[in-house]
Amino acid sequence: MDEISSSQKKNDFCVLNMAINTMSWSSLLVFFYLMTSYICIQTSTANSDASDAYVYALCPDMTTVAPKSEYQTNINNVLSFLSTKPSNKTRFFNTTAGSGANKVYGLFFCRLDVADASCRQCVSLATNVLSTRCPGKKESVVWYFDQCCVRYSNGTSLGTMHDAPMIPMWNRQNSLDIWNVTSNMTGFMQVLTKTMEDATVKASSGPLEKKFATKESKFTGNLSKLNTLYTLVECTPDISLRDCKRCLQMTIGNTSELCNLRAGCTVMCPNCNLRYDIYPFYGDAVGLFPGSSSPSLSGGTTRNAVRRRRAVLEGTITAVALTVLLLVGALFFVFKRKSETGNADMNDMEAAESLKFDISTIRSATNSFSDSNKLGEGGFGEVFKGRLENGQEIAVK
Repeated sequence: MDEISSSQKKNDFCVLNMAINTMSWSSLLVFFYLMTSYICIQTSTANSDASDAYVYALCPDMTTVAPKSEYQTNINNVLSFLSTKPSNKTRFFNTTAGSGANKVYGLFFCRLDVADASCRQCVSLATNVLSTRCPGKKESVVWYFDQCCVRYSNGTSLGTMHDAPMIPMWNRQNSLDIWNVTSNMTGFMQVLTKTMEDATVKASSGPLEKKFATKESKFTGNLSKLNTLYTLVECTPDISLRDCKRCLQMTIGNTSELCNLRAGCTVMCPNCNLRYDIYPFYGDAVGLFPGSSSPSLSGGTTRNAVRRRRAVLEGTITAVALTVLLLVGALFFVFKRKSETGNADMNDMEAAESLKFDISTIRSATNSFSDSNKLGEGGFGEVFKGRLENGQEIAVK
């Protein structure tokens, strides 16, 4: 019974050892590959989300342009030139390519408080978005949130005010009830409208090339909590001051419906934009206007928040990757140690089993422990030599 049990244990151990070896080389490699692929996909998705955040592309012209046509070549030339053109003080630039029916008009416009380097980066990203989201279209426009706008068409629109389409964008989690204003909704909307109208007057009364203004106001929310409302309005430099005022007034008139009762919202038009929120989001552009009563902020609150979120995301992904690598390494080490220990135990079992003989076999091999077969004595007693029936010589204690 003991011999059968020992043999069964040996066979079971061999199967277990083979399973461990198989797992250590195949399963772990598959696991590592899957986890690495998952991390890469998440990283790529994160980067894609970061670069495509707040993008809205509009392709109003359904006419398709042949990929290798002269018009498409001119589109490519315009977008390429816009993406590499340094921004100026007005954050506005326009260009053309081609002639006649194949002439393409293009322009970019950055929000005035956006830094020069950020403007160039925004325009570069926006031109790439146009190439991928509106391929082969005769007319396209893209807004990269309210940071910049890039558009091209087959006809010039310089100096002509366009107040449509109106594109609203808001934070889905930034609802009025979160910011304690639901009990005084009418009061909030009155403060919002009045503040944006005041900013509109300032923007449409300033320098022709810098139709930009910010304004802040206080409003009372739930539980009589006092909050600050931040607003920003802007028009493109190519339209008149009168058209700027008209564009912003029409946009303000639609804000309540477009912004869906959000505490923070942006409405973008081809020639004017507005934005409001209950946290400071604009940079130090207010310092460009002499005598401005609005405080100059240390700019980039929104951009800094994006950078912080991106840093946290990248740090988390890196930590997960390192954890996976350490886990795989630890599992491999444990399985390898088990494999080595198992081999040693199996050898010991085989050695122990080779010494198991019944007493009659031993007596026959040693000639009944004859003195002529005695090899000597040790700490564990007398030692005899013997010979089995198959001719194998053994030593018996």
